[in-house]
This record gives sequence, structure tokens and C-alpha cells, in this order.
Amino acid sequence: MVSSPLASVLFVRVHNAGRSQTAAGFLTHLAGELIEVCGDVRPVFPGRKYLDRDLKDPAGQGVEAVRTIRGEIRTLVEGLIAEAAPEAAK
Repeated sequence: MVSSPLASVLFVRVHNAGRSQTAAGFLTHLAGELIEVCGDVRPVFPGRKYLDRDLKDPAGQGVEAVRTIRGEIRTLVEGLIAEAAPEAAK
């Protein structure tokens, strides 16, 4: 059996407010080795899917607001996993 190539995901944010790191952490935790988290450069590959999500900036927010943002990030990551590696979705 030939294994299929890993899906690769790169999370990029304009400001380093922790959202991309949170998303990468959720992806690594939830998908394990089924999806690769890319490094800090944004490669451009023709024919690839690029998504842009509008997430609130947690900077200066209270704990509850940050928890809400974290939950939104987890939901987005779970959707990515379900699409890219359904066998990893839980």
C-alpha cells in the first residue's frame, strides 16, 4: 500500500498575538502526525487552497474573551482536520 502525502498547514498572522501558535498546537495535538504543521515561511504553491479567517486579537482582552477566541480557533482547526485528514477527526 502506498501512503498518501501529508496535508500541510501553515498558520500565519500579521501580529504575533499567539493565535497562530495556538492553532498549530491544536493541530499537532488533535491530528498527530497525519497533518504537517509548516514552519514560519509562507510557501505559495499553485493549485493549493489558501484560507483566511478573521479572528479577534486577544491582546489586552480579559481571560473570558481569550478563552472564547481559543475556542473559535479550536473549532476552525477541527474543521481543517475533518477536511484534510478525516481519519484524525474525533
